[in-house]
Amino acid sequence: MYKKDIFLKFSVPGNGVVYYKINNRNYIKYTKSIKITKTSTISVYGKDILGHDSEVSTVTYIIDKVSPTVVSTTLKKNHEKSIKYITIEYSEKTFKVDKNKLKKIILRNKKNDHEVAISIKLKNNKIIITPKSKLKTKTRYKLIITKNILKDLIGNTNKAYTLSFKT
Repeated sequence: MYKKDIFLKFSVPGNGVVYYKINNRNYIKYTKSIKITKTSTISVYGKDILGHDSEVSTVTYIIDKVSPTVVSTTLKKNHEKSIKYITIEYSEKTFKVDKNKLKKIILRNKKNDHEVAISIKLKNNKIIITPKSKLKTKTRYKLIITKNILKDLIGNTNKAYTLSFKT
């Protein structure tokens, strides 16, 4: 897996010729490096100077340039109609996380601009944020997730995300 474009180079011993195809298109003669910009399957074979073909070698190159993005947000209330927890669901299922960076996820009371103590749990492609104390009713809050806290499997980082809500 790669998070940027890659260049492929091929050669055959002696004066042989290399042929390749991308994603089941027709084979073409290789003359210069091949730029791969998206997930592609490359098949390659060589032909020696006597006209004998080598075995075909096929490899799929996965190119992932997409950052994890928020796909849904859920505010779960308890029986007292207070926010029990906030779930932020991302588009990708696995994160590489620096636990120290999780401190950059902030829940703020917008009325007095005070930070609210929270606990954070990661589960698959979700961040579950639980206030450590009951949130005040009829109060506006702002949840801030700064950029570059989360990474997908290949290393693409999240963009900043803000959620404003009223209890």
